[in-house]
Amino acid sequence: MKSRIICGLLFGGIMAILFGCAKKDTIDLKLKLKAGEVERVYAATIVKGGSMEFQSIVEMRFTTEAIKSDRNVIDVKVVRMSSSSDAFGEKESYDSNKDVNEMTQEERSTHQEFQQVLNQSFWLL
Repeated sequence: MKSRIICGLLFGGIMAILFGCAKKDTIDLKLKLKAGEVERVYAATIVKGGSMEFQSIVEMRFTTEAIKSDRNVIDVKVVRMSSSSDAFGEKESYDSNKDVNEMTQEERSTHQEFQQVLNQSFWLL
């Protein structure tokens, strides 16, 4: 049950990072991108409170595929997800880079759920 909650929190955090929050501000961002450039972005979340602590880290790879006059085409791939929690003395952790054969049953279940995000590409246009 607790791993489902952690899994849900991690997945929700990732989606919030990738797709933004409900507030729709417009930012005019000027970057000098070059086709073929690859950047790694790490997003971390740490939540502490009382007798609970939760930490998650998501590693994403952004590859500039094309430069166009009206937009840039960027391929985004989530390459690693990790989390750890300590709630009421009960510790759990997950790392998508861990060998599946060395994962506990709970870690395998979490890993299976994250396969829809891990190593899948999507485009930013």
